[in-house]
Amino acid sequence: MHDHDAQRSRLTRRRMLGGMGIASLALMSSPASAQQTVDLHVPGGPSTRLITTSYPQKGRMILQRSSPPWLETPFEVFDRGVFTPNDQHYVSWHWATFPSDIDVDGFRLTVRGQVNQTLSLSLNDILQGLPRFEIAAVNQCAGNSRIYDIPRVAGAQWADGSMSNAIWTGVRLKDVLDRAGVKPGAIQVRFGGLDEPVMQDAPKFLKSLTIDHARDGEVMIAFAMNGEQLPLLNGFPLRLVVPGWCAVYWVKMLNDIEVLDQPDTNYWTATGYRVPDTPHNTVKPGETGFKMVPVTRNAPRSFITNIRNGDSVTAGTPPRSLLPRRTPSSPDEPSSPDGPARR
Repeated sequence: MHDHDAQRSRLTRRRMLGGMGIASLALMSSPASAQQTVDLHVPGGPSTRLITTSYPQKGRMILQRSSPPWLETPFEVFDRGVFTPNDQHYVSWHWATFPSDIDVDGFRLTVRGQVNQTLSLSLNDILQGLPRFEIAAVNQCAGNSRIYDIPRVAGAQWADGSMSNAIWTGVRLKDVLDRAGVKPGAIQVRFGGLDEPVMQDAPKFLKSLTIDHARDGEVMIAFAMNGEQLPLLNGFPLRLVVPGWCAVYWVKMLNDIEVLDQPDTNYWTATGYRVPDTPHNTVKPGETGFKMVPVTRNAPRSFITNIRNGDSVTAGTPPRSLLPRRTPSSPDEPSSPDGPARR
């Protein structure tokens, strides 16, 4: 976790504002054609998915759904380095009606509700008027690996690739709230983006955090990932970053922040994204009478990324021997592992 001023950051204000026009493109200008398939090795159900390279600012991705786009990171990408390339960072949207281009000059982030002064911040206000902040954080969907549940569970049928890791650059949410001035009695902060429901009576996608969490100094509003502006599909121009928490809280195309003095009762907070309040959030098929609670923190997980499905490994092989080794640069230097970080 680091603070960066404008001169130290790899992403300068001029570079950021100058590059914003790149995101003003026709998002769905071509259909999501697929060139090949991948077998996710799922027992007892459909196992094959299409591979697509048709989405703007995205490379080779597993196509889980086209509208709204659900694009999964191919698992082999995680073996290439600690941070996921922007063009293979996974994509998940709730509604398909998010903008396909952004008016960067007219865009405003509103801060309202239980504050001393309502704010309407331009992108320039955010880039030039607030301290720069940077943090490395994993963005993981609450449904990552759901396809492997036995029995199968309703919801997005992600394999192990609805997660990505990046260095996020932006401003602390705390600094934005402090500029507005949070009134006594505020208990939650609610966030909304530019995506809208596809049906009139459907609930707008909104998520909330407690006021203390929102002001903890790590929750941030990001305008860049891995030193480049956010891709449009990953939330350009601004997205909320909530380190350690499920990606459902990481609202994309963030344009509205509302400070509340009452508990948030919107559907996506009070009803949606809830799990059994049991060990490991699991229940037996047919079991009833258990309490449901909102998904929040990501549970610790580990993956072996350098052994593919179907590979053979001799029993008792020491883990370090599975890592690639580099040649010593001098006779006195011992050989040592030099592969990408394993997760």
